[in-house]
Amino acid sequence: MKVGFLRFDQNPTIKVRAIAYICHYHNIDFFYFQPEDVDFEKKKINGRFFINENWEYRETDFPDLIDNAPSIAKYRSFYDEMTKYVPFMCFRIGNKQKVQNILEKDGEFSHILIETEEVEGFEKFDHFLNRMKSVILKPNGGNMGRNIIKISKIGNDYKVETDGEIINLSNLKKWFDEHDFRGYIQQEYVNSLSKNNLPFDIRIHVRRGLNKKWNVVKVYPRIGINQNVTSNISQGGSISKLVGFLKNNYEDYEEIQKKLNKFARDFPPYFQKFYNYDLDALGIDIGLDKEGNLKLFEVNTYPGSNFLDIEDSVVRVHYYHSFAKQGL
Repeated sequence: MKVGFLRFDQNPTIKVRAIAYICHYHNIDFFYFQPEDVDFEKKKINGRFFINENWEYRETDFPDLIDNAPSIAKYRSFYDEMTKYVPFMCFRIGNKQKVQNILEKDGEFSHILIETEEVEGFEKFDHFLNRMKSVILKPNGGNMGRNIIKISKIGNDYKVETDGEIINLSNLKKWFDEHDFRGYIQQEYVNSLSKNNLPFDIRIHVRRGLNKKWNVVKVYPRIGINQNVTSNISQGGSISKLVGFLKNNYEDYEEIQKKLNKFARDFPPYFQKFYNYDLDALGIDIGLDKEGNLKLFEVNTYPGSNFLDIEDSVVRVHYYHSFAKQGL
C-alpha cells in the first residue's frame, strides 16, 4: 500500500517522521508532498520519502490513499482534480453554527449544548446579552482560539475581555459598531474555571483506527493563563493529566471522569451518522460548569496533536491499514 501525506508546509515536521517510522514497520510506502509536487499529465508526484534518516525526493506514482490537510481556497481546484484519482482521508464538517444546528435538530445531546446564534446586528446581540448576562463572541469558522471576546453586563455597564485585555464600557453599541462581527457567532458563556480561576476545557481527541473503528486517543484538560478568555494551547495555554486535574477541582471527580469517557465513546459514531463520508478524526472541546456538568464548546475536524504525536500516529497508521484490508 502507498500513502501520500499532503500538507502545505515546506518541510515535513517531526510528527511526519513519526508516521513514516510506523508506516515502515507496517510495510506501508509513505511519502510527503505538497500540491506543487504533482504532475497531472504524467500522473506522477515528486514526493519526499524518509530514507536512511533523511527526506529524499523521488518521483512516484499516485498513491492508494491521501492523508490530506483540509482544502483551502488557494488549492481548491487542485483538490477537485486530485480527488478524481485518489481517495482523500480528511473532510470538513461545516462551521460551528452548522454543527450546532445539526445537534439541536436531532436532540440526543441537547443537555450539553450551549445556546448559540449567528451574530446578526446589535439589537439581536444586545437582546442575547441581556438574557445571558455573559456572552462569548467568536468566529464561526476555525480560529485556533484566536479573536474570541467575552462580554459581560454589570449593572448598566459592560466589561469586554479578550486574551490579555480588559475594557470597561458604558456605551456598548458604539463599541459594537466599531467592530466587524460578520462571520461571528454569539454563545452563552460557560463558567468553566479551575479553582485558581483559570479558564479550561477538556479536549477529547478521537480518531478512526484498525477496522475503521473509533479510538479515544487522549482526553486531557487545556488550561488558560491569567487574564485569558480561552484555554487554547496555541494562545499560551497548557495541558494537564485528566485525573489529577479533575481531582484537584471537583469532589466527585470520578463521576465526571466516567461521564467524559462515556461521551468520548458514544459521540463519534453518533456524530458520524450526519455525514455521508467517513470522518477520520475529531477534536471535541468540552467545558465543565461548577457542578461538573458537561457543556459542548465545539467540534473540530483535523484536530491538532502536538502533545500526543506518537499516540495519534499509531492510530492513524492503523486507519491506513484499514483501507488496504477493506478496500479503498
